[in-house]
Amino acid sequence: MAAEIGLEPHKLSKSVAGIRVLQEAELVALSAALGVSTAYLKTGDEKSAPRQPHTLSPERRILDSAAERIATQGFHSVRIADIASASNVSTGTVHYYFPTRDDVLTAALQHYAERMFVRVQKRLAASHSDPAEQIRYLINSQLPLDPTVSNEWSVWVQFWNEAMLVPNLRPAHNALYERWKTLVRSVVTNAQTNGVITVRDASMVATQFTALVDGTAIQLLTGAPGMTADIMRTLLTQVFWPEMNGS
Repeated sequence: MAAEIGLEPHKLSKSVAGIRVLQEAELVALSAALGVSTAYLKTGDEKSAPRQPHTLSPERRILDSAAERIATQGFHSVRIADIASASNVSTGTVHYYFPTRDDVLTAALQHYAERMFVRVQKRLAASHSDPAEQIRYLINSQLPLDPTVSNEWSVWVQFWNEAMLVPNLRPAHNALYERWKTLVRSVVTNAQTNGVITVRDASMVATQFTALVDGTAIQLLTGAPGMTADIMRTLLTQVFWPEMNGS
């Protein structure tokens, strides 16, 4: 996302966190990349956030189409021709941006991961003064109940499957995963500093939380007997507050 709007990643992170103010040109570029109005980015009012497909670059349209189809139809069922048709571009254009099918899958994962990071970081920044609320949001943000979150999970799970068989896919996955754990670790550290939780090793808690998120989400997505959203929430809550039975 940062590269797409010509902004350094650390500057985008600071802007999302409210530490840095986006310049007007950056705001316009971000608006086009996300497909929402600049008014929505400034105010957060969903009524002012109409989609703007005509402003999206071919690469972004391809990413949107590829990610959604991989999530809902399965990586091996999606053809480049399907992505091209949905994006209103030629197959040659798809191959220009993403030479191989693995490139398409990697880009889809990165696209959805970036969407998740922006969404979660924005909410965490808004609740920074309430560490307990940050933890509760972090937990709820991973429950695959909303179609948007379920699609993100679908792409993650399919990427894991491919990365088991194609080692070249692993560096991209590992980089995103480390970023995810760093985000969780920052929430843990904030909660520790404010005396909200008593756990001591933030890195171990982040590892435990992310691993448990993966396992419970997969069980929920696959309809495993005995796993529900409430149970998933309870198990994740106990990572931070072992004595509690729920949030």
